[in-house]
Amino acid sequence: MFRTNNEGHGFQITFPNRYTVSIQFGIFNYCNNKLTPYKDTAPEYCRDAEVALVHPDGWLVSLEEKFDWWNGDTVNGYTSPNEVAELIAYAQALPVK
Repeated sequence: MFRTNNEGHGFQITFPNRYTVSIQFGIFNYCNNKLTPYKDTAPEYCRDAEVALVHPDGWLVSLEEKFDWWNGDTVNGYTSPNEVAELIAYAQALPVK
């Protein structure tokens, strides 16, 4: 399932195992667009994104020990497209809860 946020600054993907990957790239997120002057429209592109993995029970998963590029606690900023793809593949492969 896909879901956009209210501001159009990103989206979430929920897999059949009920894990959700959040990918955000708007003005208030830890990404290249963070300091972009506010506009009435959502950003059309960004070279990186803020990501998080949401457990089926609703809490954010820390992945500092899983990925060497993970530099956050439960939210990782300035994540490249390749790293986002790696996170998506990891989340999709987690066991069903």
